[in-house]
Amino acid sequence: MLALDPIGPLGERAEKGRSQIAEKTFRGQGSDFRPDALSYCLDALQRFEGLSKTEIQKIAFEIAMLGTRGLDVNSPEQKYTLN
Repeated sequence: MLALDPIGPLGERAEKGRSQIAEKTFRGQGSDFRPDALSYCLDALQRFEGLSKTEIQKIAFEIAMLGTRGLDVNSPEQKYTLN
């Protein structure tokens, strides 16, 4: 495993590359946004609407903890439950 300095030039290049990959994946084959990805993001924003910053932070932390074990983001089946 390669340890990176997130503030250094290598870390910045890695972050830029990761962002480009995410953008291409989010858009799908063409230049249009993928309907499923857009729908998931809209649903998340609607769920967070009206919640306090503390409540959103708790949810984000729980999602981050799930992410440490790996999330299958390519499968449309709902497999994770948040408390």
